Amino acid sequence: MKKFILLFSAFLLISCICAQTTIWIENFDDNSQYSVSLGGEGNNGNTDYFQRTDGSNINKTYTGITGTNFFAGQDVDDGGWTGSASPSQLTWGSISISSYNSISFKADFASVATDKIDNPDYVHFEYKLDGGNWINLIWFENTDTTNSYLLEDTDFDGVGDGAQLNSTLTAFTKGIPGGNSLELRMTVALNAGDEDFAIDNITISGTPLSSVADPSNLSATAVSISQINTSWTQNASSDNVMLAWSADGTFGTPIDGNTYVAGNSISGGGTVIYNGSLTSFNHTGLSPNTQYYYKAWSADASDNYSSGITANETTPVHTSLIISEVSDPADVYQARFVEIFNLGVSTIDFATDTWYLCRQINGSATWEDKQLTGSVLAASEYVAANGNTDASDYFNLNYGFMADYDFGGSAGNGNDGYFLYFNGDHSTGTLIDAYGLADQDGSGTDWEYTDSKAVRLRSTTSPNTVWTSSEWSIMSSANVDDMTPSAHNEDVSWVGNITDWNTKGSDCWNGIHNFIPDASFNVTIPSAVSFPPSTSATSECNKLTINASASATVSYNAPLTVFGDLGINLSNASLNIGSGTSGNGSVIVKGSVGGPANVSRYFEAYAGAADGWHYISSPVSSMAIASSDFDPSGTNNDLYAWDEDDYLWRNYKGSNFPSSNFVNGTGYMVAYQANVTNHFIGSLNNSDITYSNLSKTPAKGDGWHLLGNPFSSAIKWATSDWALTNIGGVAKVYNEAAGTYTDINANGIIPSTNGFFVQASVDASNSITIPASARTHDNTNNYKYSPNSDYDETLKLLVNNDENTFYDITTIGFRDDALPSFDWAFDSHKMFGQQTAPQIWTLSDGVEYSTNMLPPVYEGLDLALNFKAGINTAYHIVAQGIESFYQNSEIYLEDLLSANIVDLREQQIYTFEGKTADDNARFVLHFFGITDLGKNSLNDQIMVYGSSNSIIVKSPAKLYYRMIAYDIMGREVCSKKFISNGLNIFNANLQHGIYIFRFQQGNSVKTVKTIL
Repeated sequence: MKKFILLFSAFLLISCICAQTTIWIENFDDNSQYSVSLGGEGNNGNTDYFQRTDGSNINKTYTGITGTNFFAGQDVDDGGWTGSASPSQLTWGSISISSYNSISFKADFASVATDKIDNPDYVHFEYKLDGGNWINLIWFENTDTTNSYLLEDTDFDGVGDGAQLNSTLTAFTKGIPGGNSLELRMTVALNAGDEDFAIDNITISGTPLSSVADPSNLSATAVSISQINTSWTQNASSDNVMLAWSADGTFGTPIDGNTYVAGNSISGGGTVIYNGSLTSFNHTGLSPNTQYYYKAWSADASDNYSSGITANETTPVHTSLIISEVSDPADVYQARFVEIFNLGVSTIDFATDTWYLCRQINGSATWEDKQLTGSVLAASEYVAANGNTDASDYFNLNYGFMADYDFGGSAGNGNDGYFLYFNGDHSTGTLIDAYGLADQDGSGTDWEYTDSKAVRLRSTTSPNTVWTSSEWSIMSSANVDDMTPSAHNEDVSWVGNITDWNTKGSDCWNGIHNFIPDASFNVTIPSAVSFPPSTSATSECNKLTINASASATVSYNAPLTVFGDLGINLSNASLNIGSGTSGNGSVIVKGSVGGPANVSRYFEAYAGAADGWHYISSPVSSMAIASSDFDPSGTNNDLYAWDEDDYLWRNYKGSNFPSSNFVNGTGYMVAYQANVTNHFIGSLNNSDITYSNLSKTPAKGDGWHLLGNPFSSAIKWATSDWALTNIGGVAKVYNEAAGTYTDINANGIIPSTNGFFVQASVDASNSITIPASARTHDNTNNYKYSPNSDYDETLKLLVNNDENTFYDITTIGFRDDALPSFDWAFDSHKMFGQQTAPQIWTLSDGVEYSTNMLPPVYEGLDLALNFKAGINTAYHIVAQGIESFYQNSEIYLEDLLSANIVDLREQQIYTFEGKTADDNARFVLHFFGITDLGKNSLNDQIMVYGSSNSIIVKSPAKLYYRMIAYDIMGREVCSKKFISNGLNIFNANLQHGIYIFRFQQGNSVKTVKTIL
């Protein structure tokens, strides 16, 4: 036991120094702790063995032995004892380490062999935690050669690259992660004479876990650029808590029995900032944009410490200042300015905090960097203005007060970016906030503010280094009177001495400078004002509150956006949204809606059965029809709902109308005997409306459903937020002026309070969401056609007549992702309008199209164009969009009845007589070379002349060509392959007329039209 006493003394010394305790030791005094899991323990004389030994029965001599026995092996597969094998293996199991951390493995290894170890031989040590997988701990291998020696294999790749073993037992130490139960195993592969090893003193040690329980729920939260608030929960014994911080996350271990106070350092890392019975501490005086690490220990009455828990937090970069308004007044450009707002709770002094306002001119390398001076109060503005040197300068003359800073660089012309930097300019400081994108000219971007202004929304509560459109409102145009310098996030009330919301002055608004509200203002319309406000131009505010008995009116072409909440008092308050012959007023509320609004809708009277039909949709939630303006009972007025299943209109006056309330997002049809303005009254819809499992009934409605715009503004159709599933990508709006349906492509406009048709492509398994995000202010009148953002190479054919106002439109386009057959993404089936309205559509494979998108045409395409006259009269087909096609392409309209062929590039209007009895299959469209081949086109030196008997081709000499000629019907009439000699003459037998010649040289193509 002498060796054990010595080892115990050594580990006692280590324990005192390193706070570690011996958990378990294997000194091979007996064989009670290990088991032989491969091979067998024994010997065949003193040269071959795998056994415990005191050194007297083996032929190798080792030094550094600290006790009686150790374990050794040589030529372990000799076969002279039971189980002899290479590899052989010892295993140790069930070593409890649950009460310790910082687990350490140490063992003494030796090998006399210096030139005997072969390449495949080794000594491997592994460990297993809590019944998991075996994990490499320490390996010894040779040097990847024959007859070498054992070295530590530090990367476990089978090649010794570390310390070499020799005849002296030498200690090796390795760390092991914590756990509950530890197992060890040693595997030895030494299969020849003089290949030996020895091991002794395998020791597992660790640091005892404290008996004092940790606190819990340690949190660290940055509340400013200079303060982090920490909190925790005491342990069940309500022990005091000691808190320390560190800059790099390294903490030492408090010494039991020592009392620490704030300011004391902990050996090994960390500085104490609190020790006591409270459960929180505010760490102040910190630096911005810096990470701070914290560790908290419980301490009992004898100052014994727990093991500790940690947290960390980073103080923000300066989050107080934002750019809140940029301006470029259309009427007085010299009155430009930039407004900065302090979001914080304390004053920022530019004498102690270094801030720069930087302007990048047109996205170029030219910057204007201005260090700000003075100070800005909490929740206040700081204005840097162009022309602010004295009271006679532009800023004071136009706004009535001096700005905070004279900055010529605030003369941004609407396409310049502005940037706030902290602790330096644009090249040395830290970017804090941005208006616009660096290195980009703002012209044509979504942040351009030319002849206008941009205002930061009140919902923005922190700066942003990346310009984000959703944080801003940019007016389409703005004059000096629309600007609001030094008035960000203001709360104002309507004074009401006049009626115009959009007038600046004390007769209208009671703010500090009597400004017209912008997107950051909270607005209140008080009770009992003499003149309620009415918008006369584009208007904005953050929150709008209309008090009892008060009202506000939104006029046509003077839309209102409420970026926050709309509150309408239930006691006779109202928000009135107008309507008239020119269109509807428009209101968008981004926040919540409380209280009823009054939304008007003007209708023209019907003069006969073919006119006066209007498709509607309610912009208020679930309004009852009975006793409302839309109740047609007892009148000659009408209200219908569409039934796709039965393919009929259900009359409200009948017994099978589907609901007693207007359903949100559903369309209806109305007609009125006299001109009338009706009113939707209720809470404005401002949430998404979703339909799913719509029917598709063959030979009935064929999947056409009448939905409706549920909002008090126009919407853009089929933006990405619509999420159409098995719903056609083209909607239809009934156009009363045309007497037909207008196709609405993606991003087209559906006016407010209007119904629209969509078509389901399959029965039941479909869905459509009408998203609030699609709302937009748009002046498109009710029932009128709103031009869509059409693709290139899109032809629209409009047909009208001389007897009535009705007309129809069909669309033919070409795009790379189109299919020859019907494509639900951007084709639309024809819906027929009034009987007396003309109808025009294309026909392909028996399918009738109102919108027909096709693959590109490189040679020729003939497309049937059908027409049906509404009455017997003269008709006009007007071609629109010819300029969108490749300039060398050809488009012809052939009238099969009159045998006329019209080149639509030269003649965009074709007039003809139409009769209701005519065959619908009257026209054919001929397309040649629609798609531009760009860089693959041949040069313009090819020319074609000739007569009906000969073709003359002038082209660059010594080049090989393939020539194909087509007649006006797209039929191939001639084909030649030739090497050009400059002027080439070919015999031909062609009729007089127009021909298209296609020349191909390699991958290049040129198309030439000529008359023979």
